[in-house]
Amino acid sequence: IVMKNGLVDRMPIGDIVEKKDEAEVISFDKNKKVKFSPIKDFIKHSPDNHVVEITTASGRKVRVTNDHSLFSIYGTEIIDLPTTHLKANESYIAIPKKLPFPEIHSEVINLVKVLSRNIYVNFNDCIEDAINKLGKERVAEILGVKKKYVYDVLSKKLSISSKGFLELTKQAEISVDYGKIFINAGNSIHSMPALLSITPELCELLGLWVAEGDYNKNGVRIHAMDSEIRERIKYLLEKNKLPFSYTDKSFSIDSLLFQFIFKDVFKLEGGAENKRIPALVFTLPKNYICAFLRGYYSGDGLIYTTNKGRNMAIEAATKSEKLANDIMYLLLGFGIIGRTYKKKLDNDIYYRIMFIGVDYLKAFSEIGFIDKKRNGRITLYINTKKWKRSDNIPITGELSSIIPKSRRNNQTIEREELRKIGERFKNDKILNLVNADVYFDKVVSINSINYTNPVFDLTINPTENFVAG
Repeated sequence: IVMKNGLVDRMPIGDIVEKKDEAEVISFDKNKKVKFSPIKDFIKHSPDNHVVEITTASGRKVRVTNDHSLFSIYGTEIIDLPTTHLKANESYIAIPKKLPFPEIHSEVINLVKVLSRNIYVNFNDCIEDAINKLGKERVAEILGVKKKYVYDVLSKKLSISSKGFLELTKQAEISVDYGKIFINAGNSIHSMPALLSITPELCELLGLWVAEGDYNKNGVRIHAMDSEIRERIKYLLEKNKLPFSYTDKSFSIDSLLFQFIFKDVFKLEGGAENKRIPALVFTLPKNYICAFLRGYYSGDGLIYTTNKGRNMAIEAATKSEKLANDIMYLLLGFGIIGRTYKKKLDNDIYYRIMFIGVDYLKAFSEIGFIDKKRNGRITLYINTKKWKRSDNIPITGELSSIIPKSRRNNQTIEREELRKIGERFKNDKILNLVNADVYFDKVVSINSINYTNPVFDLTINPTENFVAG
């Protein structure tokens, strides 16, 4: 996870090192609290030792050289542990238990300045001001049109290209009130305000599209058959003042301009295997992120019982491995640690994100589904549980002598049980550990791989620790 230029994104560490951008990455400080920290140095070198791929119980994977260190635990402290000291099904590595989303992105986007392809602007006051300052011939030259067309723009209130509009206002030094401007895409009859407001309703629509959407020739399409979800989609489209048509299986947003916005502003590619979460979603207020995830899980999510009905799980499936990882990172903002695994179905590989347990379902209830049925199942499950499990902390070092004798043969102890021990003995080191923003993920496999390309690393402030998550 990297934050730069006001946006949060997932990037391969190699890209970060090669570009050497001023950016911040996820770290934890001396109090084991997760935060964004500036990168101090970028490291690139040939792999002096062989490379291994480490897979954890939650499905996370990391490739490191054999002499590289990862964060693990000994007693009440997080330590650097060389990869050679890790053992499958015995060792644990530290990953973020939650992520601090910065909430820094503007909730209004100027489409004239952001859309990469040429769109058209309807704002005649700009033309009149430019003519008064520069003359008709110079205005025609800047717009790349004949002088007569400038008259037509004024008399017939025609649109001009956004590229020409920006150049014209720059050279004529015209101050523009973008709140009064409307734009369209070529011959499309649908126009929109130049300032796009990012709202929870739009985020929910984005989530639904990422789950069940595609592109058609002149617009955006969302597939849905459930009546409750269809009613919600209709409401969201009307709320966003979008033209649409529908069949009994899908809704079509009949706007080429809106398709451009999805592709160029939100960077949403067509094809299930190419789906991603728009980078700006990571930097929006929490209720906006809730709306996005509610849309996504309402389309791709399911809820079911496990362990003979004693536990309940929420799961989503996607063909996009990158989207699965995006979802897992976004869930960390709610303290939900998802597990991912691959499953083959009808010759296609799906990446499934699953979480289980009362605490995680309580956290997810802030997000919820669109439909009452699935929300009702969550509420019923939470209300009928008399007890709950917390995540586990490995028992090593001095913890072995502090915990009750009856637990000393176990590999781990539940976080909340350890908290009670820390409170009873007023042990600040234990309390610091149980309050850490760190989850200890069990290593399930360590495999050597054939890798000859350069390897990369980052350094940050010495009082903080870079953790990829």
